[in-house]
Amino acid sequence: MRKLLNKPWFVAVVAIVALLLLGNLLRTALAGDGYRFPGAGALAAGGGNGLVGEGGEAEAPVKLTASEILRALSVPASVRDPFTPRQKHELEPELAPEPDQIDRVRLSAIWTQNNMTLVLINERICQPGDEIGRIKIDVAGQDGVWVTHWKGRDFINLGEEFVLNTPVGHRAVTGQNQKAL
Repeated sequence: MRKLLNKPWFVAVVAIVALLLLGNLLRTALAGDGYRFPGAGALAAGGGNGLVGEGGEAEAPVKLTASEILRALSVPASVRDPFTPRQKHELEPELAPEPDQIDRVRLSAIWTQNNMTLVLINERICQPGDEIGRIKIDVAGQDGVWVTHWKGRDFINLGEEFVLNTPVGHRAVTGQNQKAL
């Protein structure tokens, strides 16, 4: 196409065709012929199929203006505007979403006493096997603590805080041996 646009004879032909089409459009608009609508006979006559007359001969297309065609179109009354907000039913109360449950664990100290490693978590002395909320202390070492929870297993270094966010749909029932904070 780029090669054709570089040839002056092709550009001249395209320009002449465009001018002819524009002239034809302006001539029909100024003449007021209206639009040729093949089924307009049915609209003007008020019935029938508009293409074949009662005697079996084909009817000539009727010339109608754009406003007459628009008036003749029927728009169903049940059309809903897609941009209008939907009505809320008063029978359905709006429920507030439940917040996620967040468990925070801060490891403050680790020490060994009588061959047992103890940890200070959330200002409470704990040992491996204890549970704080949904978090269970798995293994305690001198560098930190391994904890298990519903997502898996994590390591908490000394002086750090671990946050477990449990979504609403994944709440586990608190066991009898768990200590809630």
